[in-house]
Amino acid sequence: AILRVGAMKTTFENTLTWNLSNREYLRAGLAWNRYFSQSGAELGRGTFYNLEAGHRFRIEYPDLNVRIFQTRANFAATATDDPLMASLRPAALNTGSDAYLSSSYTQWGIAGGWGQTLQQRYTRAWRPFFDISLFHNSLTGSGRGVRLGVAGSVAGQDHLVFHFRQFTGTPG
Repeated sequence: AILRVGAMKTTFENTLTWNLSNREYLRAGLAWNRYFSQSGAELGRGTFYNLEAGHRFRIEYPDLNVRIFQTRANFAATATDDPLMASLRPAALNTGSDAYLSSSYTQWGIAGGWGQTLQQRYTRAWRPFFDISLFHNSLTGSGRGVRLGVAGSVAGQDHLVFHFRQFTGTPG
């Protein structure tokens, strides 16, 4: 919560999807994050590795899918303790820069949903999509997540997506 109020994050992310067939796919992703206070002091870095394998039971909308996934997150705090961030930190938390970043963790789980292709593919009509997941996190134990959204076009070939997501049992 302290990072949401008093910090900034820069992210570089790359994801590769390999379609094994019309129904099966593999996805691998790598992301690098750097965290800064609002005054520009570096708080730390994070590296995320994502692997996913999925099967589409139905290809056309509403496409039905199930997937398994694993994420590894590695965090490294810097030695800087910014006065602005220190003023936001409750007294009960650790002192120093490691109070702001989560501990490194591994998370794996299973998910299923429909309409997932709408998040990347063009659709003229406004259509809903849904996803639900169950997972285990090495820091927080079991958790679950849900994502609800809608995608469509406003004018021409544009692609607009709105979604709401909520997860329980995730660190930081």
